[in-house]
Amino acid sequence: MFALPLTDDGAELRPLETWHAAEFFAHVERGRDFIGTYIGFVDPVVSQDAARDLLHRYATKRAADEG
Repeated sequence: MFALPLTDDGAELRPLETWHAAEFFAHVERGRDFIGTYIGFVDPVVSQDAARDLLHRYATKRAADEG
């Protein structure tokens, strides 16, 4: 799996997975006005289920090497 090291103490940047949906949705909600100005993917993320669906679509594309 893709992982980008950020620090020497083991912090990494990794793709979000479907099990991150609740936390992802909370972040989108907190920054919706700002994030939505620059990135359109926040518009359909209106619930945890919608967040999970979005993350699932991205994971499926990543697994198929299509996105």
